[in-house]
Amino acid sequence: ENMLARYAEKYDGNPNVSVIDVRSIGVWGEGHMGDSGVTATREAIKAHIDMYPKYFKKTPIVLQDDTPGFNDWAGAYAAALGYGMRDDSLPGDDNNTMWWSPNDYAEAEPFWRNAPVVLETFHMWEAYPRGEWISGETFLESMETWHASYLSIHHHARPFALAFPEFMERANRRLGYRLTPLEIGWVEHTAARGRVNMTFKWQNGGTAPFYKGGYPAVTLRDKDGGIMGVFVDTAFNLRDLEVGPPDAIPSVTRQFDLRLPNVLPGGEYDLYLSVGDIDGTPRVQMPIADTQPADRRYHIGKLNVKGDYDAKLLRVDGAGEVVTAVLEISGHTEIPVTNRPVLEFYNNDAPKFGDQENWLVGFDANAFESDWNAGKRAELNENGVTTVTMKVRIGRHHYGKTYKMNFGMEGNDEEIIQGDQGRYTAVGLLRVSETGEISLAGEE
Repeated sequence: ENMLARYAEKYDGNPNVSVIDVRSIGVWGEGHMGDSGVTATREAIKAHIDMYPKYFKKTPIVLQDDTPGFNDWAGAYAAALGYGMRDDSLPGDDNNTMWWSPNDYAEAEPFWRNAPVVLETFHMWEAYPRGEWISGETFLESMETWHASYLSIHHHARPFALAFPEFMERANRRLGYRLTPLEIGWVEHTAARGRVNMTFKWQNGGTAPFYKGGYPAVTLRDKDGGIMGVFVDTAFNLRDLEVGPPDAIPSVTRQFDLRLPNVLPGGEYDLYLSVGDIDGTPRVQMPIADTQPADRRYHIGKLNVKGDYDAKLLRVDGAGEVVTAVLEISGHTEIPVTNRPVLEFYNNDAPKFGDQENWLVGFDANAFESDWNAGKRAELNENGVTTVTMKVRIGRHHYGKTYKMNFGMEGNDEEIIQGDQGRYTAVGLLRVSETGEISLAGEE
């Protein structure tokens, strides 16, 4: 028990450890007494079964089915404590029943719904030369019926895998859990601050439950790959997915709404699906990609978010120290009374600030004059389009530079208006010559 306590300090919950075997009972730790001449008392067996969950609180524990009293009382007792089970040396085909009988299937029933089942192949150095392991069909049937989570090869693993590639392929496609979104649906176009209704049809295509559990999450990335939002379906734990035979695997259809935050700008986003922690951290690989992504986020498509407005520069004129810009504003949602148009100028020739191009170095003031009024707002909201004329002063310190012109609709924080490119929409580049002449250098 002292050894077990120290062992648990190091390995309980260790992500590199899948299960802990009760290996302190019987010859080879398989539970049976073999030819030892020793008889294990019920009290001794119970003491060992009680010890493991006392110290291992996170990592699943499995008990050998050869443990004395397993079918009479020990198995049910261990299962009630949350144990899984293990059975060693199962045959590959029906021509060898020396170590196995169909009645053994009933042994796994109390265990597999709550904890892993581990199965080991027969002694390959004996079975294969005698023709007792041909295709492994019986073992695969056992794996299905016992809802196994792990397969242990009773020999050198690499030559076994090379000798039986079809067996390995079939086992790997079913063993344990296999989370698969069979269908994913959503409307690819939505408005800023809207809801995106997503439909998922989930299936656990494996033999065993997803014991650790986890939650589906959808990640939005912008055109540069930056994460703009992570949305977790916290009400749906994939541990609850039922398992079934290969020809009758159950599935669950789930509706999940992405509620886009107010600060998410309009634009095109890439959608990624993942399964993991309740905070959205991806943990699980899924069989839905030829190449597994390193971050375990799987690209599933795109989402186009339409901003509340768009702006296009119609013309720009310079007279003296005044720049006059005429813009066409297209509205997609109603512009509230609290919002007004702004036109800002940023020095396009400014050096990089870290990795940020053209950081905020601009005119000392925004547009000082505009013909925006209640009539323009009404025209925009009723017809979906209007024009706005805005004026900005320039001075000698602006000569010889090129400026990026950004248009926005500023308002109170409760009615943040998003442009199709974000909070501000780039409408063009303004060049101020060395002598103060104004011209368009191009559009973004």
